[in-house]
Amino acid sequence: MNKQTLTIMTGLARCGKSTWISKNKKDAVVVSPDDIRATIFGHQFYLDAEGFIWAFAESMAKLLLDQGKSVIIDATSINDFSRNKFISIARKRGLKTKIVWIKTSLVECKRRNNKSPEGKKLPDDVIDRMAMNFEDPVYSDKDIEIIEVPKDKYKRARMCNYYDEEILNGRKN
Repeated sequence: MNKQTLTIMTGLARCGKSTWISKNKKDAVVVSPDDIRATIFGHQFYLDAEGFIWAFAESMAKLLLDQGKSVIIDATSINDFSRNKFISIARKRGLKTKIVWIKTSLVECKRRNNKSPEGKKLPDDVIDRMAMNFEDPVYSDKDIEIIEVPKDKYKRARMCNYYDEEILNGRKN
């Protein structure tokens, strides 16, 4: 039985995706568009290069999977479009896809972002836009497993409402 997988992280910026990876990656290779940007450009984001960055990340994933390695995509993957590109790559290789959904509240993500070192901070409106455009990963396909973190329903209800009351109240203005 082939244990090779492609894992796609999904969640807002600063939700804990990289922390989850550091605790759970085992022998998988991490492909991170942020790391690719930092290596090539020395910083997190360069709009004119985004097409290149994503093509490079997809190529890396394909090459690593073709070598028999499991791969984790460390990106926000906030919508079906961004996730489906990688799901397609896995399917073409007959592999299972895991989607790890880190469900941290918008308020907590922004709090963590504000504590980030200079050069790593994102403008709050970027995280707000991510939250507004986030599409829950809902797949019924047998080759896709969705892992929700946290999976405890009480904790999730307490921590993971992307549209916290205080945020909604701020958006009504």
